[in-house]
Amino acid sequence: MSLQVNYDDDFFYLATLIKTLTWALNLELDPQYFSARVHEDIEFLDKTLDKVSLSLVDHGMVHGKMNYLRTLLRTERLFVECLTGITQSESELLKSLDSHNNRYGEMLARHRRSLVLIQESLDEMREEQPEEETISEAEYRVLLEPKPEEIE
Repeated sequence: MSLQVNYDDDFFYLATLIKTLTWALNLELDPQYFSARVHEDIEFLDKTLDKVSLSLVDHGMVHGKMNYLRTLLRTERLFVECLTGITQSESELLKSLDSHNNRYGEMLARHRRSLVLIQESLDEMREEQPEEETISEAEYRVLLEPKPEEIE
């Protein structure tokens, strides 16, 4: 695995793949051609989201971690919505994947838990952030008033 993780590009790709899969599931695709591919995509997304999430959480000092966690949260939400559609759909394509319904249900439950954990992490990070230092009007005057030696 590379030393540098490109979270922006990784999340962009994952979100695009999830949206594409969601759109595909709304089509009347022929199961004999597409069911294996759809299943592979679902498995890929599940495993990859877990790996990227673990990578982000394990690396304590990631610059911009809060923004990446927000993006991870959005991407996880997309996947949860996609999995919800998969588990509730009556399309011929998804009927051909009935043997995987238990697996998809487990994925859905796990990714819903991930959403909660990510949100909790974000909430903790917000609480830990120091308040921005503000300068009062009196401090500005002191800072901006010329010193006697500067007037000459």
